[in-house]
Amino acid sequence: MSMTRPVRLIASIARLFERLPRHQAVPPREDRDRTPDTLLSLAIVLVHIAGGDGRLTGEERARLADLVGRRFRLSPREALRIIEAAIVAEGSREDVDDAFEDLKRLLPPDGRRELMAAAWELAKIDGHVAELEDDLLWRSARRLGLSEREAEALRQSALTDVDGGV
Repeated sequence: MSMTRPVRLIASIARLFERLPRHQAVPPREDRDRTPDTLLSLAIVLVHIAGGDGRLTGEERARLADLVGRRFRLSPREALRIIEAAIVAEGSREDVDDAFEDLKRLLPPDGRRELMAAAWELAKIDGHVAELEDDLLWRSARRLGLSEREAEALRQSALTDVDGGV
């Protein structure tokens, strides 16, 4: 695998983060009064997608925490806390559903497309996209309000060099 894939993925996610408001900290869930926290919602969705193959490696956790920390000017400890909170929340179907709804409402259409492009890039980092991962990505795109045509175009663009093409 070429080193340009992880770099492109990180650049794609970084562009997406540029669209989000800056946060200084994430309050505990019970203190949020159901007000969406875009950063935590994004972290939950990314963790959900990154774990689509049934596991989230320590390297993936660290990479996500580093990215979140740099973009939102958080200490490594705060960034890791957000990723760990997202991992816990991702275990709850309700929290995942809420996160998708928050992002669907709060991100503009091009931001949602960028998120899914980054997600397909993330899925192919190991050079293969399992059927389960691909299905999860399709469902995620639909949950974010992307049309089948938009989702397929993003998928084709991301996966053209995986497993001999799509």
